[in-house]
Amino acid sequence: MDANSDYREILADHVWKHPRDYGGFSPDGDYVIVTRNRESSALGRSNYRRIFADLGATSYDERDEENRPPVYDFRAGHWACGWVEYLLVRHDAPESVLIQAAEIVCALADYPVYDESDFSELEWTEATEYWARCSVRDRLDYIRDSQCGCSIFAARHDYLPADDNGSLFERLTSN
Repeated sequence: MDANSDYREILADHVWKHPRDYGGFSPDGDYVIVTRNRESSALGRSNYRRIFADLGATSYDERDEENRPPVYDFRAGHWACGWVEYLLVRHDAPESVLIQAAEIVCALADYPVYDESDFSELEWTEATEYWARCSVRDRLDYIRDSQCGCSIFAARHDYLPADDNGSLFERLTSN
C-alpha cells in the first residue's frame, strides 16, 4: 500500500477509541501510532523513543486542550500495568506528518523493529547492566544454563564475557 496516497486509510485502523470505563483525557479521532508501558520490552521502548524523536513529538499536558501539538504523547493510568503512554498524531495534523505516520505504521506492519541500531544498542546496554548487578552465583547459573562455553571464572567479572555462540546474551535478553 502506498502511504502517500492512502495515508488516511492506513491510519483509520489506528484511530483512538474511547475505552469503556475510562475517565481521563480522550483524544477522540487522533491516531495512535505506538504505545508503551512499564512492562514494555526493549523493542517496545526502542520503537517508542525513536518514533517519538523522528515524528518530532512533544509531551503533552492534557489540561491544555487548546495547545495540543500535531504529534504528542500522554500517559494514562492502568490497573494492570500501572500506566500506558500513547504516541498520537492529531487527525488534523499537516499532511506531511500524517504521511510520515502512515509510513511508520506500514513499516512496523512489515517488520516490528523501527531502528535496528537503537534496538541493538538498548538490548546490549540492558544485558550488560543486568549482568553487572547479578551476584556471582547468578552469573554462574547463567553461564551453565546457556551452555555458552565461557569459563566459570568469567562470573567474577562485572563485564559480560565473550560468548562465541551468543547463547549467554540470548539468555540474558529473554527475561
